[in-house]
Amino acid sequence: MTGAWSGRVVMNERARLAKRLPAPCCRCGKPVLPGQKWHVDHYPIPREFGGTETHPAHEHCNTSEGGKRGAAITNARRQPTASAAMRPERDRGIRGI
Repeated sequence: MTGAWSGRVVMNERARLAKRLPAPCCRCGKPVLPGQKWHVDHYPIPREFGGTETHPAHEHCNTSEGGKRGAAITNARRQPTASAAMRPERDRGIRGI
C-alpha cells in the first residue's frame, strides 16, 4: 500500500463521494442519503489487500463487515490443531459427566 489513509486523504475522498449522494451502499445496496451516517469503504477489495476503489457505505454496514472479518481472523487462530484434538479430554480441560 502506498500513502497513509487518514486525515486529509479521508476528508478529501469523503467530500468527493458526498457530492454523489444519494448513492447505493456498496454493502447492502440501499441508498446512502445525505444526513445519514456513512463511511468511505474500500470495496470490493479491502485496503489491506491493496484495494483502491472507494464507495459510500452505511456506517452500520461497514463496521459490521469489519467485525466479521476480524472475527474470522480471530476464530482461525483459535482452531485446535490436529494434535490437540487427539489428546484425552482430561488434558484439554473438558469435564466428564
